[in-house]
Amino acid sequence: MNSKHCNFKLSSFIFHLSTFLLLSCANRGVGPQGGPRDSIPPTVLKEKPLNGTLHFNSKKIEIYFDEYIQLTNVAANVVISPPQLHAPEIRALGKKILITLADTLIPNTTYTIDFGSAIVDNNEQIPLHGYAYAFATGDHIDTLGIYGQVIHAATLNPVTDLTVGVYDVLQDSVFEKQPFLRIAKTDSLGYFGIRNLRPGNYRVFALNDNSRDYHYQIGEALAFTQQAYQPFIREELQPDSTFAYYYEPSDIVLMYFSEERKPQYFTRATHSEPHLLTLTFANCQDSLPHIQALNSPSGGPSGDTSGDTIDWTKYLLLQHNKGLDTLVYWITDSIAMRDTLRFVLTYQKTDSAYNIFWQSDTIRAVYSTPRLNPRTKAKLDEKKRNQTIGIKTNAKTNFELYDTIRITTDVPLLTFNQENIHLSYKIDTIIKQVPCHLEHNDPIAHRASMQFNLIATLEPAHNYALKIDSGAMTDIYGHSNNIFTTNLKIKRTEDYASLKVLIPAHCQTTGALRIQVLNKKDEPIRELPIVNGQALFQYLPPGECYLRLYEDLNGDGKWTTGDWQLKRQPEPIYYFPAKLNLRANWDFEEIFDYKATEQLNSKPYGILKTQKPTQ
Repeated sequence: MNSKHCNFKLSSFIFHLSTFLLLSCANRGVGPQGGPRDSIPPTVLKEKPLNGTLHFNSKKIEIYFDEYIQLTNVAANVVISPPQLHAPEIRALGKKILITLADTLIPNTTYTIDFGSAIVDNNEQIPLHGYAYAFATGDHIDTLGIYGQVIHAATLNPVTDLTVGVYDVLQDSVFEKQPFLRIAKTDSLGYFGIRNLRPGNYRVFALNDNSRDYHYQIGEALAFTQQAYQPFIREELQPDSTFAYYYEPSDIVLMYFSEERKPQYFTRATHSEPHLLTLTFANCQDSLPHIQALNSPSGGPSGDTSGDTIDWTKYLLLQHNKGLDTLVYWITDSIAMRDTLRFVLTYQKTDSAYNIFWQSDTIRAVYSTPRLNPRTKAKLDEKKRNQTIGIKTNAKTNFELYDTIRITTDVPLLTFNQENIHLSYKIDTIIKQVPCHLEHNDPIAHRASMQFNLIATLEPAHNYALKIDSGAMTDIYGHSNNIFTTNLKIKRTEDYASLKVLIPAHCQTTGALRIQVLNKKDEPIRELPIVNGQALFQYLPPGECYLRLYEDLNGDGKWTTGDWQLKRQPEPIYYFPAKLNLRANWDFEEIFDYKATEQLNSKPYGILKTQKPTQ
């Protein structure tokens, strides 16, 4: 009988074969080599009990080879199906492998031990690929299989070293409660093959099984389909009048994703300076925590515990990022500053089912005063007495025409005088003022900020001078700024390319489409919606770029991942199947018929890579 693997495995075999041949032919150096390099993997001589044994009832398996062998990364490479909750002991002993089973074997079941690339020879580390040992506790070996590939939904990259499993129970709830019936691991190209299945209907899942319990836990990245598959063997007549046999289904595609649900908990409190308290949380939250001071002695950072208690929380100014996962509290008065801050923190936390509840913890944050010699301390005190506001800006030569001038201070500002901020450029010998004003970019408690946008109309190829007068700014501690000046030069329009992307009428849908320009690292640098069948990207940097389109099914203006609880797949993504080379001062136009190329074959080779499982 001429038995073959399924079609898709051919590309994986060619990949491994070419890699093997390249490694085999590599020259390890000049001079005496001590004979030809061993390029042949270990060969199995015998197995005890025999591979394919029926009515198996042993606890030990011995596999003998023709040379000394080693086992590499057993936990990642060796897959046992059905999955074992108590992992067997697998050891290499000279020229043999000894397997000691720990789990109780299930009656009338076929077991498979797939070694992947774990078995290597002792000298050259040449792996034995594809070796598997199978046995049955009943009177026959199940022979059917399910094959496919796991693709990262956000990048269309294949995902390697991922657990894929099946159930013969079709209800959704089994994925959350029971271990997989049988499992496999994805290979270097994201392909998987779940072998030794009996006839029946199966649901297929992929899982980043961090908990190692072989079923889904909230927070684990996953892939799923709602479809049930019935494995079978397909016969095909060959030109030589023989039959080839293919295991089906062989083309299952699972789109792998991480859910938006993330565990929420408090991670740490940092009291890095007498006037600063930073609270950090594991993930974004939608509500601010509450702080209640405990026994706050007066006397400031010296540690004096005499006098009445002072509620230092009344002297806090909050600065936070958009997701509220990093909160910086500025203590605005020295009377409230102290080395040790004790407080009750009430904050949002998630339970094991990712339900949010309010948790209260007692926190102690300590500032460690640095030990300084008298001379260094005197210099530091002098610097504090003469402290001014530090100012930074993104202004520079070759400033992007589409960018915004951003100004950052090292301490939150209470006030700034718009009339003392000047932007100008020179024509011949004449200096012209440009109307401009500052806008808060990160309002803190609606009355202070550390980040500002300078709003002005910037012209291409102009040289600008930015000047902030001395005393234009005042921070929350009453300090002011010294005079600040910097220059910037705006790029010319000729330094950029433009790109118009057209979507054919037969590709346009009632839903929203959005398109991204990607750099050579597969990272989006610009994004626009498709309007009236097109998107126009102006002021693009010259050089290599790529295009990616996604269907914005929920219309929220961003790519949305999948959700197991809602049984929602990630929003579909498509790549323009070629690299673009943009030239400065050129206008480019491309037709993006994203339905003309199969989705999984659309990603250009230059940015296609294998991804490890992610959370």
